[in-house]
Amino acid sequence: MRLPPLSALLLASAAMLQGAQPTFIQNARVFDGVRMLPRANVLIVDDKIQAAGRDLTPPAGAHIIDAGGKCLLPGLIDAHAHIQSPEDLKTALAFGVTTYLDMFTLHTMAAAMRAEQHAGKGLDRADLRSAGTLVTAPGGHGTEYGVPIPTLAGPKDAQAFVDARIAEGSDYIKLVKDDGSAFGFHRPTLDRETLAAAIAAAHLRKKPAIVHIATLQDARDALESGADGIAHIRRAKRTRWLCRPPHRSRTPSIPARHR
Repeated sequence: MRLPPLSALLLASAAMLQGAQPTFIQNARVFDGVRMLPRANVLIVDDKIQAAGRDLTPPAGAHIIDAGGKCLLPGLIDAHAHIQSPEDLKTALAFGVTTYLDMFTLHTMAAAMRAEQHAGKGLDRADLRSAGTLVTAPGGHGTEYGVPIPTLAGPKDAQAFVDARIAEGSDYIKLVKDDGSAFGFHRPTLDRETLAAAIAAAHLRKKPAIVHIATLQDARDALESGADGIAHIRRAKRTRWLCRPPHRSRTPSIPARHR
């Protein structure tokens, strides 16, 4: 079977869509996330990769794809993005990104796209996970884009605020701890008590809490308040401290790409 010149990601996606029938991809250059296998075969069963190796042979009845020496690799995850339309997800897929972690967008648009995913549609784009509306203070970062959003003024309202975001469909909770000082101006931001209350509210509902930060002190406040991950690292000279303290064991962090 001769393949058209597709990206490695699309090759993997097409294979997985074969459903219950085992899929066997042969004659590929395989990157397994750690090493490059110059010539290898990959077996996919029930939409999961079961094995990879040079001496692997196809099971009876498998759908066989000859990769013709093309590169095959796991789908990439964009761990910090802001989606504006479904076209963003199509572009992401073309560049090998199979999962898009959106950190703030219109929750109605995100919910509509996730509903399509759950219905088995949108196969020509990356899967979407989204924070929906972020958690920020009145007048804080996120309110400057001309789209009205709810804001959190204090800790007593944190649980209700987080619950409202989850009801809108947020996959995780994005919070803002950034007063603008890293950039030479001032804007309101969540105080330490409110930040901690909102993170606790997210954890109570078993949702990860990711905090937008701009300074090392912001990062300290976020992690000491129980954050599962931070988004952005700026003007932080002593970044070793940003590793999670060894005694902490909560939901694993979602890595944040520097933007």
